[in-house]
Amino acid sequence: MRREFEVVKEIAVLRTAETGWTLEFNLVSWYRKEQKYDIRWWSPGKERVGKGLALSNEDINNLGILLKQLQDVKVGHQ
Repeated sequence: MRREFEVVKEIAVLRTAETGWTLEFNLVSWYRKEQKYDIRWWSPGKERVGKGLALSNEDINNLGILLKQLQDVKVGHQ
């Protein structure tokens, strides 16, 4: 099977399942296209990939703004 991806940079493991699969936040190039930030399930050794989400730089910036707003609201209600 041909590798259809290249993990350019491993950024963080968000969660590890009992099966050993990990939910990771990485910088990935899919099908030799422009690299994107990626949140996805990976099997041990990255032999197989699960469902996930690829995000552009603009998506990441917008998500950062949203998370900051949510944090501000949470802090304001304590």
